[in-house]
Amino acid sequence: MFKGKLITLMIAMLCVNPACGEKSTDPEPFPRTLILDYGAVWSGAHDLIAYIHEHIPGSDDPDSAGIYIIRPDGAGKRMIYQGIFIFGIDWSDDGQMIIANSNYMLVKISYPDGAADTLTGSGQYYGPVWSPDGEQIAYNRRIGDDRGIRVMGESGNNDRLVIAYGDFVNWPYADSILYLNADTAYTVGSLYIAVTSGAYRREIFMDDIFIPTELVSRMHAVTRRIVFHAQLPGETRSLWKLENGFENAVRIKAFAIYPNFSPDGEEIIYTDTHEDNGRLWIINWDGSALRQLTH
Repeated sequence: MFKGKLITLMIAMLCVNPACGEKSTDPEPFPRTLILDYGAVWSGAHDLIAYIHEHIPGSDDPDSAGIYIIRPDGAGKRMIYQGIFIFGIDWSDDGQMIIANSNYMLVKISYPDGAADTLTGSGQYYGPVWSPDGEQIAYNRRIGDDRGIRVMGESGNNDRLVIAYGDFVNWPYADSILYLNADTAYTVGSLYIAVTSGAYRREIFMDDIFIPTELVSRMHAVTRRIVFHAQLPGETRSLWKLENGFENAVRIKAFAIYPNFSPDGEEIIYTDTHEDNGRLWIINWDGSALRQLTH
């Protein structure tokens, strides 16, 4: 399915940019820890971070699994929604709502009381994001060959497919979405921007050195910066950024997954995977001032 994969395997262990940062040639699996904090999103409306806390059933405290709120200094942590099998969350721009997929359903959660409104039945929904105006929700769905990006109204109405074989959707601008392409009619494993109807697709980054299913990106609307986690064959997942008009990928941090931006685009929050850490960390765009957020 992925036409760049054979080429990718042949050029393993290379660095995308000669100036790339931290190098990791020691593969490390997804954290085996029973506790994992991930999927963090930073609300500019409140200067609060929401994240998913996964505590595997059968561990010491399975009831702690859910969505948490924390301040950027690590204070004020509290659970806002208890749930399992959560694979993506996002703040609305006004900070009044969080959209999540929980137990394979899309759920809208109000802030600060945590009241939840289920928008869909059970299905393969994941990675939901708000439109900038808060009136629509985009999400990814995979059911067999039915794989793509769909958009619905904020109350669950008018659900429709907009990008067939798209993945890991991000909605930085009112009229545009960013996503990973998996459609063999285009360049598989590349980042594309399209208008919200799915038309006028434009490739903005392609490098077949990466494993094509492992490029999970976020774009900051004001700075136009793009950060993503990706994996080179034989290496661990790492944090990368695009520079020089999206032409060059530069590694920021090894052993890192699921990045997202601070409201001003100067900091990146991510999940550390080194030695099964599984906690949230924050690092500056330039790779400096690394600090741990959750413990």
